[in-house]
Amino acid sequence: MDLKFHIACQNCDLIHELQYLKKKEVAKCSRCKNDLYLKKDNFIDRTLCLSIAAIIIFIPANLFPILSMSAIGNTQANSLITGVIELFHGGNYFVSILVLMTSIVLPFISISTLLYAMISIKLDRPLPHVGYVFRFNEHIHNLVMLEVYMLGILVALTKLNSIAEVIIGLGLYCYILLLLLTIFSTLSYDNFVIWKRIEQWAR
Repeated sequence: MDLKFHIACQNCDLIHELQYLKKKEVAKCSRCKNDLYLKKDNFIDRTLCLSIAAIIIFIPANLFPILSMSAIGNTQANSLITGVIELFHGGNYFVSILVLMTSIVLPFISISTLLYAMISIKLDRPLPHVGYVFRFNEHIHNLVMLEVYMLGILVALTKLNSIAEVIIGLGLYCYILLLLLTIFSTLSYDNFVIWKRIEQWAR
C-alpha cells in the first residue's frame, strides 16, 4: 500500500514526502532530526472503542452532579448543564454561551465526528461526506477545552472547601473519564492513514 504524503516538520518547517512506514518505524526530519510521524498499528479498533466509550460517558458527565455544596443546613447540587443555566440566568450571557460551546457542544461534535469517520474506516466504505466530517473534526480540535474546564472545577473545589462542605459528585468522575477518553482517542488514531483511505474512496 502506497502512503505518500507531504508533511511539514513542526520544528524547522521543512517539507518532506512521507513514505509508507513499517511497524514502530519513525519518520524523522532530514534537517533537524525531529520526529515527523510514528506509524500506529491497530488504531482503528482502539480509536473506535475509545470514541464509543466517550460518547456513552458524555451523557452522565454532563447531567450528573459534579459538586454538591452544603452550608447552614442547605445542600445544592450542580451539574455542568445547571452551571450553564445559572450563568445565563445570572446575566453572564457571553460566559454561559462560551462554556456551553467549549465544554458541551464542541466536545460532543468532536467525539461524534471522529466516531463517524472511524466507523467508515472500520466498514472500509465511505459514509456520506466522511471527508468533510473528518476535516471538520480536525478544525475544531483546538477549540475543545475540556481540560480548561476541569482546571476551573479543581480551583473552585479548593476555594469552596474553605467556606462550605463540598461533596464530589458522580458527574465529576464521569467528566474526568470523559477527558481521558477524549485525549486517548485523539492520540490513538492515524490521520495519515485515514486521509489516504478517504483519498482512495474519492477516486
